[in-house]
Amino acid sequence: MPTYDPAIRAGGGGSVGSTGGQSSASVPKPPNTADNDLIIVTANVGGGVQINAPDGTWTRIDGIVSGFQAFWKRASGEPASWTFAWDGVNRAYTFNSLAAYSQGGGTVNFDVGVTSQLNSANSKTSDAVTPSANALVLISYLEFVISEPGPPTNPGGLTSVQAVGGFGFPSFRAGYLYIASGFGSGTFTANNNAGDPGSNWFWGSGTFSLISSIVNPASPPLIDDEVVFAPATSRTFLPPLIDDEVVFAPTTGIGAMHTTTENAEVALQATSGSTRLRVTTENAELAIQHLLSATNLRITQMTAEIALQALPPVSPVDFEIQTPGIILDSAQQETGNRLLLGVNCNISGVPQILTPILIIDGVEYTLPRITSMSRVIIDMPIHGFHGRFWEGVRLTGRLTGRVEVFLVDIQVGPRGSGSGRSHAA
Repeated sequence: MPTYDPAIRAGGGGSVGSTGGQSSASVPKPPNTADNDLIIVTANVGGGVQINAPDGTWTRIDGIVSGFQAFWKRASGEPASWTFAWDGVNRAYTFNSLAAYSQGGGTVNFDVGVTSQLNSANSKTSDAVTPSANALVLISYLEFVISEPGPPTNPGGLTSVQAVGGFGFPSFRAGYLYIASGFGSGTFTANNNAGDPGSNWFWGSGTFSLISSIVNPASPPLIDDEVVFAPATSRTFLPPLIDDEVVFAPTTGIGAMHTTTENAEVALQATSGSTRLRVTTENAELAIQHLLSATNLRITQMTAEIALQALPPVSPVDFEIQTPGIILDSAQQETGNRLLLGVNCNISGVPQILTPILIIDGVEYTLPRITSMSRVIIDMPIHGFHGRFWEGVRLTGRLTGRVEVFLVDIQVGPRGSGSGRSHAA
C-alpha cells in the first residue's frame, strides 16, 4: 500500500466547550502530538467576538476576526493545553484542535485555508481550495451546540479523523482527502446528527491545505515506492522510475503518455478515448488494462512479463508490442534457428489472434498467426532467415479480449555456423 504524506495524528483532536460562565478556554493538545507537528485550532465564541491566540507563535487563518475563527502553529515543546481568550465577558464557546505530521520525517507546511459560517442551519457545505502542491486537504466542521445526540454526519468522500458530539459535549466533525497540485478540492456537506435532523444551529467550517516537504511529485502525494498517476491532460511522466510499483490511470481523452521504468511493476489503466499509450520497461512486470476504443498502444520490453487486458464494450482495439533486437556482431550476419513465443490468447474466454512479425535488417517477415487456446510456448523454426536481427519480434492483433505474452526467445547464430545464441525478451 502507498504511504501518503502528510497525515493526521491518530486519536482525534482536543475538543472543549461550555454553555457560558468563562472569558477564556483551555484547549487540549491533540493526542499523540509531537514536536514539528502542525497544529490547527478552530473555534467559535458566543456573540461572534474576536478570539485571541495564546501568544505570537500562532497564526490567524484567513484573516477572520469574528464568528468562526481558526489558527495554526508548529509544535515545539507544547503544554498539555493552550489558553485562548476573548473580550473579558463570560460567554459560551467551543474549541477544537487537530495535529498533522509527516510520516516520512519531513515538515508539514500550511498552504492555504478558507473558513466560512452559517448562523442558522442544519447542515454546512465546506469551501473549496486549490493546493499549490500535492497536499492533504483537511476539512473541519463546528456545530455551535452542546445538546446534539451525536456528532455531525461525515460527508461522503472524506476520510473521517474526528467525530465528537452528544449531550453535554460540543459537536465537531473532521475529515480529509488527498489532492494533486493545481486541482480543486471540491466541497463537502456535513449534516446534523441523524437523531436531530431538523434543528438549526450556528455552523462553521474550515478547509485547510497542508503540504509535506518530502512528497513524490506524483498524484496523490506519496513518499514510498508505489506511485499513482491520474492525469487529466496529456503528460510525460518523470522517467525513469526505478524499483517502483507504478500505476497509470489517465482519464478520458488523454492524447499521449509515456514512461520509462526499470525493475518495476507497472500497471496501466487507460479509459475510453485514450490514445498513444507507450511504456518502455526493463526487467519489469507490466500489466496493461484499458477500455476498448483506446488506440495505438505500444510497449517495448526486455526480460519482462506482460499482460494486456481489454475491457468491454467489445469493439476491436489495435495491439502491438515489439521486443528489443540482438546484436552478435554488427559487421556479421546471423542465421535464424528458432523463435519461441509464450502466449495465452484465451484468458478472457474470448479467443484472440496474434500475428508475429520477424524484423531482419529493417525488413518485416510475417510469420504464421497464433491462435492458441491456452498458455503455451510455440516453437517456430526460422532456419531460412539470414541477416541482422537488430529489431527483434513484433506481435500485433485486433483484440476484443485479454491476451498474455510471457516469453519471446530468438535463437540465432553466426551465418554458416552450426552453433547458436539466444536472446529472451
